[in-house]
Amino acid sequence: MSDIAPSRTSRDVREEIQQTRPFRSSSQEALIALMRTASVLSRRVARVVEPH
Repeated sequence: MSDIAPSRTSRDVREEIQQTRPFRSSSQEALIALMRTASVLSRRVARVVEPH
């Protein structure tokens, strides 16, 4: 595990997904953040495209 303090972004991602423990690595955190972003964007695109 890293001895670097969690960044503000790290806390935000953990709060959004309601995870109480720190991520195992910065790579895991980045992947989860990317997947979360993809999910948000996918839902937004679906809302725009759905009526058409």
